[in-house]
Amino acid sequence: MTPIELVREMFPDATEDEADFILWERTAFPFNDIEGTRAQIMEFKQAIDKHPNARFCDFCSNLALVKGCCATCWMAFDNMLLLTA
Repeated sequence: MTPIELVREMFPDATEDEADFILWERTAFPFNDIEGTRAQIMEFKQAIDKHPNARFCDFCSNLALVKGCCATCWMAFDNMLLLTA
C-alpha cells in the first residue's frame, strides 16, 4: 500500500491536493514507517471528526490557540527561544 492510499483509506473523498497535504503536512512522511504514518493519519482523522470546523496546530493534531499553534507546541517553541537567547 502506498502512503497516498493510506490517506485515501481514511479520507476517501480527499482530492489529490488534500491527500498530499495530509500526507506531507500532518505526518512525519517520509521519515516514518508505514504503521507510524497510518497512526498519524488516523490521529488527524479523529481530531477532524471531533472538531470539524476547528483550526488545528501546524505541528500536531491539537486545537490551535495561538498563531497556528496549540498551547503545548507554543510553550515548547517559547522554551527553545529562551534556551537559545
